[in-house]
Amino acid sequence: MQLRCLHANAATFAVRDHDPEGDGSGPTVDVSGSIVALVAVETADADRLPQVADVAADRIAEMAANLGEQTVVLVPFADLTDSPANDATATRALDALADRLDGEVHSVPVGEPVAFDLDARGHPHANQAFDIDPPSRTNGEWLVIDDGEFASVDENQLLADGQLIDRLAADRLWPDAGPPLADGDCLLPAGTFLRDSLVDLATNRFRSGGALPVGRVAAETADSPNPQEFVTDESDFPLDLSTTNTSGPELATAIPPENALEPLARHLDLTLTLLADLALDAQPVCRVDSAVFERNRDWFADRAQRFDQPLLVERRADADQPVRVELPLCAEGYRVAEPTVWLEDTDEGTVVRSRPLGDPTRFVAALARHAAQRDPPQFPTWLSPTQLRLIPLEADYTERCTEIADDLAAAGVRVDIDDRDIPVSERLDDAAAAWLPYDAVIGAGDEERFGVTVRAARREREFTTDSFAQSVDCETAGFPDQQRPLPLRYTDCPALFRER
Repeated sequence: MQLRCLHANAATFAVRDHDPEGDGSGPTVDVSGSIVALVAVETADADRLPQVADVAADRIAEMAANLGEQTVVLVPFADLTDSPANDATATRALDALADRLDGEVHSVPVGEPVAFDLDARGHPHANQAFDIDPPSRTNGEWLVIDDGEFASVDENQLLADGQLIDRLAADRLWPDAGPPLADGDCLLPAGTFLRDSLVDLATNRFRSGGALPVGRVAAETADSPNPQEFVTDESDFPLDLSTTNTSGPELATAIPPENALEPLARHLDLTLTLLADLALDAQPVCRVDSAVFERNRDWFADRAQRFDQPLLVERRADADQPVRVELPLCAEGYRVAEPTVWLEDTDEGTVVRSRPLGDPTRFVAALARHAAQRDPPQFPTWLSPTQLRLIPLEADYTERCTEIADDLAAAGVRVDIDDRDIPVSERLDDAAAAWLPYDAVIGAGDEERFGVTVRAARREREFTTDSFAQSVDCETAGFPDQQRPLPLRYTDCPALFRER
């Protein structure tokens, strides 16, 4: 199903009457403020109408709630898709969608000629498109492992859970607050900084564990080298290779086939440690070949204990991979990012692979959504594009801010100066809105020591440049350290790129 949802000041839809004996008029919808949902039901929706209607209703209801509207108009609009369903399927789909929506709902009949007049609003959230594509029914048997107990699960209960539904639409990835990370499909400097820092973190973890860096000559390919191709005899096992391609950083381990689960557990532990270091909670899903599961039930029960939450397992006789563990980071009932560890059998031998970030850009979005829920909202200091903002009390103190900034930058602190000619209170509000961990107002008496607001602690502390640099160094030890991606002075930065 394809949706195009419009925020309307007013909407009128009139069905034309085919009856030559009639007056030419049919049912009419005439409403003021509303959400007008143009709905294209697709042929693939026929076998999963309840799931499609559930997800579509959630998207429409969320937009209506965000824009303060109580009225929805559903309009069949097959032109949104290249594979429209027949009228009977489309009618059933719109009926199911209407049944799931609260408030005042109007439906335009399917297959009827319609005249309409629409006064659409022009604000940034007034026109939203949604590709409604919930997962098809699976052929596996679903189990939950909890505290060593194995219990069957009804698949129908699972399909509406974000743990399984893939994926949050790209135009809804980013939180509404915080620093500007993306504009459309383009990562801005702060978003690029976060992505590159996270890729460095994963890659450094691989290599500190002994993985050897390799890569394809054609860098644009997502195909990673097979480590089994580099094994000459059994003494090479296990062979760890680290690579980064369009799919993100990946660790691949060549192993003997009789010892697959031990290195799989090592990959899982590495990924879970990275997520824990970022204070991210994944919702694990394991997809496993039935024969592998039956031979290793104790191993899966032990892994469920280590997750410290129930483990959802899909057991299949025709699994493409012997074991695949997905660690989705969810929001709004959808997956935002999908760190994954899996076992695969190749012509050369058995390989364990892990992508602890999944798609790095989506991982940045998941991390940003998590940061938005913190109190106060904030990225970890090591990951903040700007760690300290200096705010001159008056223009005369800008030079002192520059001296402090130069000293701190030389010591590895990422710092900027908000030198705008606006009230200090507004600049402090913008620093908070950008989720900066530290800010300092520089004025008279701040030649040697200056007060710094520690946002996480909601208090001020006094520092010298040396003591502040040492504090940040201790806080960020063990994590990648990249150069700040923006100019030193706020007024030198293009408006779209500014961290508020």
